[in-house]
Amino acid sequence: MSVSKKIILASVATILVVSSSAASFAAPAVSKSSLNVRSGPGTSYRVVDSLYRGERVQVGECVSNGWCYITHKGPDGWVSAKYLRATTAPRRPVTPRRSAPSKPHQNPPVSFGFTMDSNGGFSFGLGVGSSPVYPNYPTRPAPTPKVCFYQGEAFSGQRYCVTSGTSMSSLPYRWDDNISSIKVTNGASVKVCRWEDYSGGCRVISSNKRYLGSRFNNRISSFKAF
Repeated sequence: MSVSKKIILASVATILVVSSSAASFAAPAVSKSSLNVRSGPGTSYRVVDSLYRGERVQVGECVSNGWCYITHKGPDGWVSAKYLRATTAPRRPVTPRRSAPSKPHQNPPVSFGFTMDSNGGFSFGLGVGSSPVYPNYPTRPAPTPKVCFYQGEAFSGQRYCVTSGTSMSSLPYRWDDNISSIKVTNGASVKVCRWEDYSGGCRVISSNKRYLGSRFNNRISSFKAF
């Protein structure tokens, strides 16, 4: 058996919890390190609390970008699932009623697990049968990828921002050959070119650039953000 498969089998836990009259479920976990608890599922949201290493939490809803909503002794919020380790919770004994049918009542299963693919990718899942956990909990949409151009170095001077999918084959006079630094946020990238119509030599930028270097500093005339 490969190491990656052992990791998957060792880290996937099926947890049974008992609900009261309200249909609420949670899966227990432990924080693997000190980390921030945020108001939404991503690092762009404000910090509302923090966890210490080994702190026990209850995991509720998890979203596709690998963030989960947790409750604990403090303000509740969102943390990255990669810093959580699944644990198991003891099942509360069920006392059968005298008038109950012969089939014993069973607590609904809560699945809570981590998986790792062959490329080192990471995924996380949590659910209760076929029903979502915390189905009525409001979630915010993922932040929009954005690119911001600055006329000065180190993100100074006048700023011009666009969202992913925006392109401009010819920059207006105010910005043509007048960009010295670029910020990209929420996974955005931008292709910048020295001449109009995306020609004259281009470069793809996927991280913040405080200074564009002699080849592109104040020499950008067209771009495509994606």
